Amino acid sequence: MKHTRICGLLAALALTAALTPPVPVDAAELLLPVRQEYSGQFRDLTGSWCEDAVSVCYETGLLTGRTPDRFDASGTLTCAQITAVSARLLALLNGEDGSFPAPAAGEAWYQPYAAYLAANCQDGTVRSFLSHLGGADPQSGRPCVRRNFVALLSGVLPEDALAAMNDISVVIDSADTDVVRFYRAGILSGTDAYGTFRGENPLTRGAAAAMLA
Repeated sequence: MKHTRICGLLAALALTAALTPPVPVDAAELLLPVRQEYSGQFRDLTGSWCEDAVSVCYETGLLTGRTPDRFDASGTLTCAQITAVSARLLALLNGEDGSFPAPAAGEAWYQPYAAYLAANCQDGTVRSFLSHLGGADPQSGRPCVRRNFVALLSGVLPEDALAAMNDISVVIDSADTDVVRFYRAGILSGTDAYGTFRGENPLTRGAAAAMLA
């Protein structure tokens, strides 16, 4: 795959065309290295709106498919799964290879990822999210909502990854400062022509790829 298809990593891949369109960056400015090639393995993505975004996430090791040949863009991600994605992103940003050990005996599969975030991210919102994964009423298996993914990404991304490129001060259905920052950075543009965020909607795999890309 040509490098031009990955030059938008962590730049603005808008969910709609309501705001400023994505601005390509030079390959030297990529925040994450390319680790593997995407050559159309996910046959259910051919010609889809998020195919390029998924290819970026696959090549940098952030996301994989449901199966070797199916991504399932309309499927949802659980809170445990976005914990793993966020931990992998932080590890890669820290210069590590993004691999994690298997859980210890008796641990949930996501525990190594949660432990990494707890040890390496001091963001209060991220730590609060982690505290609710287990316990008497665990949220690990619940579908993640869009606002939670934005909160985790905001907690692990370096500040310069969210440089403003849009003059946005208000989001029609959210006063969350992280959400507004993501609109200003061009990572979000909303789900309709009005720029509606819909933060309580379940996060789809395609939307997660678009935000990461």
